[in-house]
Amino acid sequence: MVRHLTLKVDNGGRVAKNLDEFLRKNGVAECIIPCVIGASDWLKISAMRDGVAGKLPLDEVMEISEQLELTGNGRISQGKAHIHITAARRGCATVGGHFHDAMAKSHFIIVEILAFG
Repeated sequence: MVRHLTLKVDNGGRVAKNLDEFLRKNGVAECIIPCVIGASDWLKISAMRDGVAGKLPLDEVMEISEQLELTGNGRISQGKAHIHITAARRGCATVGGHFHDAMAKSHFIIVEILAFG
């Protein structure tokens, strides 16, 4: 059985915290996230650094405090999120990487979830 769940984050909410609570409340530990879409006012992502083979930390973390349009997808496995995100800035420049968190203050962010079982 597949359950389709939708999380909407707005009013200054943080996606990571709301997603964790939403999944726990709905008894979801394993799922796919076919779509993340919306706009954020703050985004925390990371991307692999050059020459990281066998070295830690693998990722360079970046926080962006500006309005961004978001799209992404990923999965939750053993209760841990692995989401890739692409964000469009003013002037149509983009940034992307591994999603850590986002805040939806002036807009909203939707996370679509497909849970199995």
